[in-house]
Amino acid sequence: EVSLEDKVVFLSKFGKKHRHFTFRQLLAGQSSKTEVIVTFLAVLELIRSGDILIRQDRIFDDIKISYRGQEAA
Repeated sequence: EVSLEDKVVFLSKFGKKHRHFTFRQLLAGQSSKTEVIVTFLAVLELIRSGDILIRQDRIFDDIKISYRGQEAA
């Protein structure tokens, strides 16, 4: 079972390490549809909080993510 809280924490750590990445890179190694959905919800939560920005150049292009949260301590 994957929780939204755990995915938000994972995504924050991933963002601090990588800063710029794609949604496809973020999904690498996801094991189930549920995990993919919870990851997407975590992305939405971090957009809402202002910790990440997303961009998609054209329809059906990969979603590009930039992490704007606080630097890792």
